[in-house]
Amino acid sequence: MSQKITLTVNNIGCASCAKKIEDALSKKDGVIKIDINLSSKNVLLEYDENKVSVKDMILIIEKTGYNVEK
Repeated sequence: MSQKITLTVNNIGCASCAKKIEDALSKKDGVIKIDINLSSKNVLLEYDENKVSVKDMILIIEKTGYNVEK
């Protein structure tokens, strides 16, 4: 069953930043949809909770070099 979550990524500021995050998350099995809003710094994720956890997705974003607000 798919779930949705919105994460705030404080230091995202440009389209190339968003692309890096999107590329990293899209490689993870279970991530269904990624929608990044640069002006609000929000990353809306739709995911399969049986395949990927929120913690996993946060770690992917942080390993890409960005800070997720907790």
